[in-house]
Amino acid sequence: MIKLLKYDWKRNSNSIFAATVIFILAQTILTVVGEIKDWVPLTTYIVSIVLYVFAGFLAFLMVCQTYNANLKAYSRRLLPLPSLYTVASPILLLLASLAFLLVLFLLHEFAFVTWLGLDETILSPIREQLELKLLLSLLIGFVWLTVSATVFVFFCITFARTFEGKIGTWLGILMFIGLAAVLGWLDELVHSNSSSGNVPFGITGFSMADTPSGDGLTVTVTGIQGISIISFLIEIATCVTLLFGIRYMMNRKIKL
Repeated sequence: MIKLLKYDWKRNSNSIFAATVIFILAQTILTVVGEIKDWVPLTTYIVSIVLYVFAGFLAFLMVCQTYNANLKAYSRRLLPLPSLYTVASPILLLLASLAFLLVLFLLHEFAFVTWLGLDETILSPIREQLELKLLLSLLIGFVWLTVSATVFVFFCITFARTFEGKIGTWLGILMFIGLAAVLGWLDELVHSNSSSGNVPFGITGFSMADTPSGDGLTVTVTGIQGISIISFLIEIATCVTLLFGIRYMMNRKIKL
């Protein structure tokens, strides 16, 4: 799998380097110009967050294209590797890309707080409750959400490739919508009796409550104990089932 990961990296390295340079320049120009022109720091911060989200979305599109290319190569027997390696390699590439973006974001967050004097940021609730256990919980939750969401999309891509022509694309889209609806219904069913106001995030959660004055929300990061174990087990079972489905379709059903 390491060889496949190196191959995926080499195939995308030029695009990644170019996008990284453009992204860093854009963020630097935005921050510096915002300070020189005396823009409201919160406005600059929100635009910066939008750019980070867009960069993460582009990274996700990149690995989807990489997976689709690997899928074609596997169907032609050009990749003499276990089928799940074809899934794992793009996911690792995505995690590495998002880890780099996360480091940049943390450095940028530090600059906004110390240099621009912005008090309220997206990480304010975490800074106020800074604990090693909480940070690990958030990190693992982020990785889990990334992996599970990517496996979900890869399953739909693989399903689409089991049919020839444009019909496969449309069936893949319908599969995506159908699975999303079913999983959303299951999640709603699990949390239907919950009145705690907890928002799940992988293996951690956020508890929200009205402020005493009633004019805002207080956000508390609850950690591992703040989520439903049943919900998390359903997510694991779903992810494993999708992986088995991908493996079956790759070995039996893929169309060129």
